Amino acid sequence: MAVVISTKRLVVALPACPGNFPGGGETAAIATVVNPAFTVNNTHVAVTIDSINHIMNLYTNGVLAASATNVNVDLSLVRDAFSFLGRSQWVDPHLNGSIDDFRLYYGVMTPAQVSASFAAGPDPDRLTITLGPAAGHVTVSWPATLVTAGYSLQSSTSVSPASWVAAGAPSLVGGNYQVDLVAGGAAKFFRLIK
Repeated sequence: MAVVISTKRLVVALPACPGNFPGGGETAAIATVVNPAFTVNNTHVAVTIDSINHIMNLYTNGVLAASATNVNVDLSLVRDAFSFLGRSQWVDPHLNGSIDDFRLYYGVMTPAQVSASFAAGPDPDRLTITLGPAAGHVTVSWPATLVTAGYSLQSSTSVSPASWVAAGAPSLVGGNYQVDLVAGGAAKFFRLIK
């Protein structure tokens, strides 16, 4: 897959590479850039691939910008030797910019989930640790969004080797999931997992 942004268009190309050779076919979703600020400001780009129905949707800033239906829209046809971010398989110019955040999800995101991902911004699963609510306690929290729904908190006293265990059931408080933990003891590492 290639994602290329220029001053005039955003192109997402899904190459079909039978026999692991490029040029076996390609499906592209192309969104015309109507806002010149698109090329100088942060832009949220999301692509959903529905291999069963052969549909590729391209979203910019949480809104559907382009869609393509073609038998080549099938992730089983993509070979990782020809998958790029910010460049094409061909002689097109490379992305003149940077990629701040890149995520892969299992399954096809709904339009509401894509919109929620845009609204959450980069790093929606960022953990925050604060003292309290009682003496000797800390609270680990993360934003409650459609992206982080279903996540649980795990802890380990080491990351090499890691031995992750459940750190407690999250509760929803305000706009955050949070887990209240007793402070003290050995140092701990935390992660969110779905």
